[in-house]
Amino acid sequence: MRAPLTRAFETAAVAGILGLAAFQVWQGLGDPAREFFAILGACAGLIGIAAGEFAGARLAESAAAAPPAPPEALLKDAMDRVLTGIRGYLEDNLIYRADLQGIDAGLATISDPVRAREMIADLRAANRRMEHNSTRLSEELESSRSEIAALRETVEEVERMALLDALTEVGNRRFFDRALKSDMASCAVSGADLCLALADIDRFKTVNDRFGHIVGDHLLKSFAEMLTNAARGRAKTARYGGEEFALLFPGVAFPEARRIVETLRRDLEAKRWVVGPREQPLGVVTASFGLAKLAPGETAESFINRADSRLMRAKQRGRNRVVADDSAAPAAPRAAS
Repeated sequence: MRAPLTRAFETAAVAGILGLAAFQVWQGLGDPAREFFAILGACAGLIGIAAGEFAGARLAESAAAAPPAPPEALLKDAMDRVLTGIRGYLEDNLIYRADLQGIDAGLATISDPVRAREMIADLRAANRRMEHNSTRLSEELESSRSEIAALRETVEEVERMALLDALTEVGNRRFFDRALKSDMASCAVSGADLCLALADIDRFKTVNDRFGHIVGDHLLKSFAEMLTNAARGRAKTARYGGEEFALLFPGVAFPEARRIVETLRRDLEAKRWVVGPREQPLGVVTASFGLAKLAPGETAESFINRADSRLMRAKQRGRNRVVADDSAAPAAPRAAS
């Protein structure tokens, strides 16, 4: 949107042009030439304002349509500048070598002292140019090094944030998919166990309906923090979707993964929640868990389905329990929780 002051000036200019044209036409009544030039001048002024308006709109559209360059593009640009500087320095160095060879050849054959002094002066001048270029390149490289280091940190931070769930600050679904693929590959090579637990907060919709989504969000964040603390150093935590979370246990034996999950369930059940500035009691919050161990040659989809089917069994059996099975039994269809 154009600034109101600019719009006011434009309106005043249009009114002025039209008024002046009317006055000139009135003065030149009966003189076709004066009338023609008065109208022509008014048209030219109006066209100029319209052109300025159009150009300003185009510039505004261009500015709005041009998003800021991503950190990866800025990093590439900085690297390109470094390479360009190095290439320029090498080219200058080749010229410098050629100058030295020419001066050296001339000094070997010259007998005139005046000419010899001139060539030595040329040699000093070439050496000063090379020292200047070397100093300039060193300063540019140091500046680019600092810029590249800062940009690399920015790129790494962007990549890290892209793998985090914005609300709970644990891994998101993209993180889970990437971690699962990586852990399946590494455990297949090492022969170590890989266990997956899916956790779902019981009757979470009731919490949202009764206390509101702000309290529901607080509960999700607190639950994610409990998962992370319980599995610290042993599992990777991710928000799988909604109120459902995942724990990946690479290299952890199935009995130990089951013990960790069961301890987590009991700790959650024992916690007494209060919400809001008046610390209104929320009551007991529980969660259901399904745990499975990766079978040899099993696909990621089958592995997730087995953990999910055990989670559904935990829900069907009354919630607030862990259903765990390290066998590759067929997954049951998922039912509504």
